[in-house]
Amino acid sequence: MKRSENRPEVSLLTVESKDYFWVNKVANPDIDFFPRTVTEEDLLPNSYPQEIISVMLFSEDPDDLAKEIKTAYPNLSMHVWKGHIKGIEILSKKVHKADGVFYVADQFNISNDDIIAFGDEENDYEMLQSVGLGVAMANASSHLKEIAKDVTELTNDEDGVARYLEDYFKLN
Repeated sequence: MKRSENRPEVSLLTVESKDYFWVNKVANPDIDFFPRTVTEEDLLPNSYPQEIISVMLFSEDPDDLAKEIKTAYPNLSMHVWKGHIKGIEILSKKVHKADGVFYVADQFNISNDDIIAFGDEENDYEMLQSVGLGVAMANASSHLKEIAKDVTELTNDEDGVARYLEDYFKLN
């Protein structure tokens, strides 16, 4: 991919495989799903012991970068995050959350009609479309809300999943 002078800065790059997680620099990212402080052990290696599952590029302006990557690599699946965390998640077109949900459901003999899934970002699209009841969070993108079968009244940060399930199962 040709280097663009106007390309937005990537503040953090992460690479994930089945058993490993790497980053491009030592950091303590202010990203709430990071489980811990990133250390030297987590730095990107020169080669990877397993197939890469996903790559994340964190950037304040991911749209232009996503267009550039999509043009250069059309066979990748890409989800742009525009919430409080801005970035691009890059995956193989054959990898998405629905696969994981169906794998677990198959292991426990759970019917698709009995599956409820919640999502708030574009990387939840296939999962919400595929399960018996796909529910978008109140803070989800409008695109996700359009394809979901229902929308929570509350956001992730307001315990929207718990409150939805309490109402759905009439637990309160």
